[in-house]
Amino acid sequence: MSPAPGGKSRPLGFLLLVLGLGIRMDASMDSSWGVIAWLLIVAGAVTAGVGLWALGQVGMRESFVPRRAGE
Repeated sequence: MSPAPGGKSRPLGFLLLVLGLGIRMDASMDSSWGVIAWLLIVAGAVTAGVGLWALGQVGMRESFVPRRAGE
């Protein structure tokens, strides 16, 4: 069984997104931490989106659940 496409980018994107949201909740948006938080949120959303896009590309070509022999 091969690994899922985008298998590394989806968790990494989620981690960046959660870190960015955590910093945003804790820091004032006028500080430099607010800028870092927004950069992490955008980077996380883009990274997770790339992973989901890669997963969707394979899903268009193959069935998620393999067929049984003889079907």
